[in-house]
Amino acid sequence: MENQPAEQVVQAPSSAVSDEQLVAMLVDRARNESLQLTGEGRLLQQLTKRVEVFAAVAAASGPVSGVELTRMVGRDAEIKNEVEKIRHHAYALEKRGWLVREKDGRFTLVSGAVGRDASPAGAGRRRPSGATA
Repeated sequence: MENQPAEQVVQAPSSAVSDEQLVAMLVDRARNESLQLTGEGRLLQQLTKRVEVFAAVAAASGPVSGVELTRMVGRDAEIKNEVEKIRHHAYALEKRGWLVREKDGRFTLVSGAVGRDASPAGAGRRRPSGATA
C-alpha cells in the first residue's frame, strides 16, 4: 500500500465508485498482490485505521498533534504505544501525500485534500521545509 501514488487512491469523483465497485477493487488488489483482506494487521484493518486518522485531521479546525489524533479516534492518549500507533498511520498518510507534518510535528491536510476543499490531494506536493518522512 505504501508504494502507490496518492492520486491512484484519492482521485475519483465521489459518485464515480459504488460500494460494490470499491469492494471489487479491494478484492482484486488483494489477489493481485497476494494480500490477506481480513484479520489482524491485514489490508482492511490498515485502510480503516488510515481512514480514521485522515477523517480526524479533516474534522479538526487546525493542525493536530499525535496525542490529539489519538483522542480523536477514541484511543487512550495516556498510553504512549497507542499514540505511536496513530502517529505511524499519520506518517504513512504524509508519505502518500494526504497529510502534511508541520515543523512542530502536528498534522494537517495537504492543501486541496478531499475533506477540506473537496478536491483530491496531489501526489507531487512538496512537504514544508524541515519536515521529513
